[in-house]
Amino acid sequence: MPTDHDIDLVFRALADPVRRRIVELLRTRGAGCCGSGGEICGCDLETPLGLAQATISHHMKCLCLAELVSAEKRGRWVYYRLNAAMFERARGWLGGFVDMPGATDDAPTMPAALANAATHARR
Repeated sequence: MPTDHDIDLVFRALADPVRRRIVELLRTRGAGCCGSGGEICGCDLETPLGLAQATISHHMKCLCLAELVSAEKRGRWVYYRLNAAMFERARGWLGGFVDMPGATDDAPTMPAALANAATHARR
């Protein structure tokens, strides 16, 4: 079972939309020009993300600190791979809320005022 600190790091890492996009790229692409199956070189993230290498390195450091991604340096390049074990641990932690007494399957509804505010904020 992950500790509170582990879960805090996971949610903090995944709270950022760029990091969620990186995780999605690692999950779906798995390899770029320099990587092999299941991994991707940091250089292959620049173009799809449209970010500088320094910015990508910062985001990757956060994902590695949360143990969602592992990194391996080979020469001058760093190769990244998803850490399925941490995703499984986080899923197990979240699963405890699904089976909680009194939990419902109904998604909470957002009041109309909040929905309108959220819509306007995105514009």
